[in-house]
Amino acid sequence: MKVLLNILILCGMLVGGAGHLAAQPSSRTPFSQQLQAELQNIALIKENPGMGRLAVMRFYFPNNQIKESSSGFLERLFSGADTEAQIRAMAFYLFNMYVSTAAYQVDMPTKLTLGYVGVLDGFAKCNDKLKWNEADSFYKKHKTDIKTWLQTFFEKAHLPTYSPSDGRNDAREEAFVRLLKTADAHGAMIGYRWAGNTYLKGDPRPQDEALLRQRLQQALSSGRNKVITYTQTTASLEDFDSHIGNKHNHTEQTYRCVNDECDYCSYVFGQQFCQEVASGRRNWGLMRLYKVTAHPVQGEFLTPASDTRFQQADGTTAPPWRYHTATLVIMNLDGRYTPLVVDKFLAGDAPQTVDTWAKHFAGNKVFFEIVPFERSATVEHAMKTVSSRRGQNVVVDGVEYKPHPVLK
Repeated sequence: MKVLLNILILCGMLVGGAGHLAAQPSSRTPFSQQLQAELQNIALIKENPGMGRLAVMRFYFPNNQIKESSSGFLERLFSGADTEAQIRAMAFYLFNMYVSTAAYQVDMPTKLTLGYVGVLDGFAKCNDKLKWNEADSFYKKHKTDIKTWLQTFFEKAHLPTYSPSDGRNDAREEAFVRLLKTADAHGAMIGYRWAGNTYLKGDPRPQDEALLRQRLQQALSSGRNKVITYTQTTASLEDFDSHIGNKHNHTEQTYRCVNDECDYCSYVFGQQFCQEVASGRRNWGLMRLYKVTAHPVQGEFLTPASDTRFQQADGTTAPPWRYHTATLVIMNLDGRYTPLVVDKFLAGDAPQTVDTWAKHFAGNKVFFEIVPFERSATVEHAMKTVSSRRGQNVVVDGVEYKPHPVLK
C-alpha cells in the first residue's frame, strides 16, 4: 500500500504541478537532459521558469518599421523565399520548445498553453503560413536544413552543442511538431489555450503599471478623432432584371470609431509604443510586445466566464464578440520580466496580469492567438481622421459617413 500511495502522490505531483504533461514515454535525449541541467543553473529560471526562459529564447524586439502588404503570389512562387522562412520558423519553434520544456523540467506538454507563449513567434513572420496538418511531413522533408538552423541557434545562445547528425533528437522534435497539428487554429494562425493558471507570471511593479496606463491614455487620445470607414454597395432584385433599364444600386457609407474597435484601439497603443521604443529615450531591456486575440474554440462568438455577455470596465455590457483583441506587454526595465495585458475594454486603464485578464473568458471555450506586434501599412491607411461632425455622422475626406451597425 505504501508503494502504491507513493506512486499516486508522484502522479498527482506531475499532473497538478505542471498542468500540461502527457502520460507518454519520455522523449528526453542526452542533449535535452544536458540542456535542462544547464538551464537550471540560471538564477532567473530557477526563480521563475515561465519568465526566466524568455532570457534564453529567441524573440523579436519591437521595432518601428511599417510592414507593407505581402507581395503577389507569382512573385513569392518564383522567389522561393517563403519555404526558407518556414524552415527557419520551424527551427525557431523547436529551439524555443527545447528551452521551454528544459526550463519547466517537463518532458512533453499535451497542449500549447499560455505558459508556452513565444514559441510560435517565428511562424507569425512568414508571409505564407505553414499548413499545420502537414507540419510533420514538412519537418521530415526539410529536416537537414531545420537542424542546421537549430545548431546555429544553440551556438549563438551559448548553450550545449546541438549536433544535427544525432538522430536521437528526431523523436523529441517530431513530438514537438505534433503539437502544432493539435493546436487550436483561426485561419492560418494557431494559438494557445489557458489552463486555468499559467507559468506566465511576474510581480507587477507600480512603475510598470503607471507607465502602461499613461501610454494607454495617450493612445486613446490619439485615436479619439480617428475612424474606420466602410463602403458597401447593395442591390435590389430589380437591379438584376434585364428588362428594367433603371438601376437602383445603393451605396452605404458607414464608420466605426477607432477607440470603439478593440483591434484598432490596441493597434494604436502598439504603434505608439513602437515609436517610443525606437526613440531610444529609455533602455527597455529585452521586453516583448504582443498582439493578443481571443477566438472561440467552437461556434461564432466568444463565451465570457460568467453571464452571457462580457461586462466591460466602464460598466456597460458588450455586444456579442466574434473575437477580442488586446496587447500583452512583457516589461523588462529592471532585468526581470513582468507580463501585463493592456485592454481598455475589459481592464480599463489599469493593466492586468495574464491570469486576471484570461479569467474574463470561459477557459475551455477560448484560445489565444499571440503574435509579435508589427506596424502595418494596411491598418494605418485604414484609419482616417475626422474633418467635421454632423450629429452622429462624420465627414472624412469630404464624404459623410453614418454609424456602422453593431450586433445587439
